[in-house]
Amino acid sequence: MKHLLLPLLFCSVFIHAQSQSPEKIIKAYYTGYETKDWNILAATLADGFTFTSPNNDDHISIDEYKKRCWSTAKYFKKIAFPKIIVDGNDNP
Repeated sequence: MKHLLLPLLFCSVFIHAQSQSPEKIIKAYYTGYETKDWNILAATLADGFTFTSPNNDDHISIDEYKKRCWSTAKYFKKIAFPKIIVDGNDNP
């Protein structure tokens, strides 16, 4: 039973994240860093997600992203969002 419920839980978290507004997805992603909970962060990532940064991370996979970047979560305590702009639209 336990093995059946875990995939169902992750599926429902993923579906919930996909139905959220972009602002809520962004906040959920960083909540993963604040709470040191990889599952919260991972639930916000799309299938086929790749990560690119100026630090020699060129379209790396989720597994590689976790290996290279997740360890920085220890440095995050609280993340504030003065303003979130989606698709370049700054109008309320």
